[in-house]
Amino acid sequence: MTKAASQPSAGELEERGILSPVHTPEPAPRETETPARARRHRVSCLINHYNYGAYVEEAVASVLAQTHAVDEVVLVDDGSDPDHLEAARRAAASSPLVRLIEKENGGQLSCFQIGVAESSGDVVFFLDADDVWEPGYVERCLRIYEDRAGIDFIFTHNKKLFTDGRLEGEEQPSADHGYSVAWCLERGGVWVGAVTSCLSMRRKILDRIFPVVDDTIYRVCADEVLVYGASIAGARKYFLGEPLVRYRVHGKNAWFGKADSPERAYLRRLHGRMIVEALRKRTGLPPSLMAIAHYEYRTVSKELPTRRALYKEYCSLVWKSDLRILRKVRVVSGLMSWHYFRRMI
Repeated sequence: MTKAASQPSAGELEERGILSPVHTPEPAPRETETPARARRHRVSCLINHYNYGAYVEEAVASVLAQTHAVDEVVLVDDGSDPDHLEAARRAAASSPLVRLIEKENGGQLSCFQIGVAESSGDVVFFLDADDVWEPGYVERCLRIYEDRAGIDFIFTHNKKLFTDGRLEGEEQPSADHGYSVAWCLERGGVWVGAVTSCLSMRRKILDRIFPVVDDTIYRVCADEVLVYGASIAGARKYFLGEPLVRYRVHGKNAWFGKADSPERAYLRRLHGRMIVEALRKRTGLPPSLMAIAHYEYRTVSKELPTRRALYKEYCSLVWKSDLRILRKVRVVSGLMSWHYFRRMI
C-alpha cells in the first residue's frame, strides 16, 4: 500500500507523460461545476488492475482530473508481474486519495470483492485499469443520482479508443430502464448494463450483492456480477447516452475481440445462473415474479428505443411461465394495455 504526500497538478502529470490533454483536459473548478447538493455524496472509485502497467497511471490520472472530485480511489492489484506492479505503485503515489491494495492473483471478481469491502463511498464507480474517464463523467452521473432520487444504478455509453488514437462512439438517447428483477430471475441473468468502466451504483445496492460466496468463478467478465446482481438487488437502472468513458482497444483486452470457446460460453452462463440463484435466496425472492411482470414493465421509460422488443420479451416469458392460464391472460393483457395505451385495464 503506497501513498504520496501531495497531489500533483494536471500540468505536472502532463509533463510526466501520465496525463495527455486529449484524454483528460484541465478540470474546471469543483465549486463552479458541481451543485452544492451533489457534494453530499461520498464518492469511491474502484480500479481493478492486472498487468496493465502501460495504462494504469493514465486511468488513475483521469479519475483525479474529474470536475467533481472523488473522495477515494481504491486500486486493487491482482498479483501483477513486477514491472506492472511498479506502475500501479507509481499511480498510487500520485495522490493521497489513492490507496493501493496488493493481493495474490484471483481474478476480476476477487478484486471487486476486496474493493467493495475496503471502500466507503455511498456512490461507487468502477474502472478497469486500461480505460479512461472523460473529466465530467462523475459530475454528470451525480447530477442524475440527485435529480432522480429513485435511480440506483447508472450505466454509461462509451467511445472505443484505438491504439492509433481513433475514437469511435456517438451519443445515444438516454433512458430510464426501470426495474428488471422479474426479467432477470426468469432468464437467469439479463444484460441491462455496460462494461465495468461505465458502471456506478449506490452503496445500498452493492451491499445486497457483496460479499459473493465464491469470488473465483469470474476471473474475467465480472461486470456480469455487477449487472445481474444489481437487477436482482432491485436497482432502478438508468442509461446515460453521453460517451463519457473511453474504452481502450489494445489487443490484450480480457474480453473485447475474443471469441468465446464453447467451454467459456457455457461456464459464463452457468456462473451467471449461479450468481442469480444465490442472490435470489439471499434477498428472499421467489423463484419467479412473472405474476407481476406487467407492473415491472410499467417502470420502463416510453422513450427506450428497445421498448417494443422488451414488450415482446415479457409477453413471451409470461406465456412460457408456470402461471395458470387465466393469470397469464391477465398479465399479458396488462402488458398490452400499458404498451399500446399507457394505462392498465
